[in-house]
Amino acid sequence: MKDKKGGINWLFFLTILFMVIAIAGTFFRVLRIEQKLGMSASTQESAVGLDIGSSAPDLKLIDLDKMVFRLSDLAGERVLLVFSSPESVFGELYFPKLRAMEDNYPDIQIVMVSTGILSENQTLREKYGFDFPILEWTDETAQAYKVPGVPFFYLVDEKGLVEYAGFLTDLALLEKALST
Repeated sequence: MKDKKGGINWLFFLTILFMVIAIAGTFFRVLRIEQKLGMSASTQESAVGLDIGSSAPDLKLIDLDKMVFRLSDLAGERVLLVFSSPESVFGELYFPKLRAMEDNYPDIQIVMVSTGILSENQTLREKYGFDFPILEWTDETAQAYKVPGVPFFYLVDEKGLVEYAGFLTDLALLEKALST
């Protein structure tokens, strides 16, 4: 904007600059908080979520083909249960890793419970080439699993017991859990 003399209105310019800095600062603070939450919750004896060694609740959710999926259908297999969102700031980091885990850990079944709507979840599947089920999120399931936020995962053993739990922001924890 220009002032009455045709020059730059410095007050307007400084106001806009201040607003941009404030918004950027807020974004980085939120990102740092998400990282701290992920790191602090990423221990074997997780302070959040279901207790290690407890039974994983059966879930009954709708997949992308509008078919009912039950966790109990995978009884006897290890399952990586990922609670996620297509809008997660960490998605670009962990979505490709999940795709690689399909190939690297064929004995572990990956199942994603996503907050996204059907079209977002289909786009996610196509973009990353996921072959595993992507299920429709319900608050009831999130509460049953005590999901503290996303991205969060559970590794469920062959007996249906929670083997590991943590935020997916700590990929080293996930790799360690899968390798045991």
